[in-house]
Amino acid sequence: MRLIREGDIDRISVGCLYILADRAVIDFPGSTRAAPSDYAVVSRSPGPLLREGDAVLFPFRVFWDIWEGAVVPTLNDPEVQIRIPSTGGRVQSNVILLSVGDYQTYIGRIKTILIANLKAMDYLPADYAGTVSPVTGTTTDDQTPVGTYPVLDVELTHPQYPPVQ
Repeated sequence: MRLIREGDIDRISVGCLYILADRAVIDFPGSTRAAPSDYAVVSRSPGPLLREGDAVLFPFRVFWDIWEGAVVPTLNDPEVQIRIPSTGGRVQSNVILLSVGDYQTYIGRIKTILIANLKAMDYLPADYAGTVSPVTGTTTDDQTPVGTYPVLDVELTHPQYPPVQ
């Protein structure tokens, strides 16, 4: 299993907020039909930040298995949708949270769903309970230093994947 850190979960949760609010772009570097990319890169779109200090969280990459198995289902969960894909309407509770700037509550919703998806993939222990700082919406422990494309896992131990060298 990929070792997921609390800081990684926070970073992905904030990235999901930016994706849902159309404030981030997703790239799959080197991807072709014959050989999909091993990871997705999430970068912030030009424009204002949703929260001060979020710029240091971007860009980041998420390995394909976590992207497909946890991030995409999180983004598609009706609980965090801003727009209803089938009708183009808006999910009022989430629109209100964004309009009043209550990003902590919204990120908390995203993080809860992301954690459940990571647990379902056995990438987090069943008894894992993440924490969210009431001040920043993220934890301050184990944050990856600012840089280009921080790697979101420490090592691979899942039997399906060879060890990282």
